[in-house]
Amino acid sequence: MVIGCDPIDDKFRIANNSGHKVFILESHDTLESSFGYMKYNFRQFQKGLTRRISGNFIEPNDTSYLGYMGGKWEMAMIDDYKNSIHVFIIDSAKFYHAVLNNEEDFRHTYKRYDLNLLQLMKINWLIVYPESSLLQVDNK
Repeated sequence: MVIGCDPIDDKFRIANNSGHKVFILESHDTLESSFGYMKYNFRQFQKGLTRRISGNFIEPNDTSYLGYMGGKWEMAMIDDYKNSIHVFIIDSAKFYHAVLNNEEDFRHTYKRYDLNLLQLMKINWLIVYPESSLLQVDNK
């Protein structure tokens, strides 16, 4: 008997060249719901109601990938993301500080990258943080 799952396309990678642990969020829509979940999860962790903070973390000087299950990223960009993906790389220390201080504006805690399929292919599906400054969107 063979048991398996759908194949995962893991060509989309993010290299964290900073000295800080970062969170990765990706979206084709808005970020507000993701930040809301992250704030809730962090508060639950603070209260001892959960054992760990969930999320896609990348340690300093490490590389991780955004996997797409059941198909290829090229098709996902067209079908699911409507040709634009938003990647948010969030400095975990800045984010925790903002949550602990009940800040409402989180723009200083992340770098935002808005990418289409051609841009992803041009950078060989690799975002290098923080060096990918040409791809960053102003957080204002």
